[in-house]
Amino acid sequence: MKKFICEKCNYIYDPKEHNNVTFENQPEDYKCPICGAEKKSFKEIKEETIEDNNPETQKKHIPVISKSENGKTLIKIGEIDHPMEEIHYITKVQLIKNNKVIETKTLHPNEKNIVEMETIFNTEIEALAYCNLHGIWKSK
Repeated sequence: MKKFICEKCNYIYDPKEHNNVTFENQPEDYKCPICGAEKKSFKEIKEETIEDNNPETQKKHIPVISKSENGKTLIKIGEIDHPMEEIHYITKVQLIKNNKVIETKTLHPNEKNIVEMETIFNTEIEALAYCNLHGIWKSK
């Protein structure tokens, strides 16, 4: 089932936590339980997506998490390098633990597509990458 994220406060809507009610089936007047943002403030989080099953697109967008030399969390955007150009780049990356954002870094065109976060690496962490053209992508 698809997950959605509130663009105002980063709350993640997971249908599993809502009696398996999909976000699309929430009423139009649904509000974020954290900040009260309207339903239109949510964006879909793309995983190994059904909507975009092009393997090359996935390999450029799905964040890959590893441990840096000093034990912190390292995020590489995609198995294949994601472009970081003015017209196409990753705008930010976030670390998620237990469906809560624990760290965010903003990226800019022409920066590297590898980011070292401050959070100490552990296997329970997931990552989100925000592409300005192709939406939000979640690590495997």
